Amino acid sequence: MNSDFSFKKKQHPKEKASVISLATFLYIFEFIRKGRRKTIEYDDLYEVMDKFQANELGDELEKHWMDRQNKTPKNI
Repeated sequence: MNSDFSFKKKQHPKEKASVISLATFLYIFEFIRKGRRKTIEYDDLYEVMDKFQANELGDELEKHWMDRQNKTPKNI
């Protein structure tokens, strides 16, 4: 994969959605409607939200892993 490739996607609608829109999933309605009308293409996709970036999830997984290792008794 070419890491030099960069394409700015649209901001994920959940990041700017209201409380009501979040509770009812209305923030994703436009994407669903677009998918019903035509095939979803790369340009239709949204940017991955910060909390779902691989580095964020990896750090969280490592923290939980270390916590679990510290709580587990050592068997020799």
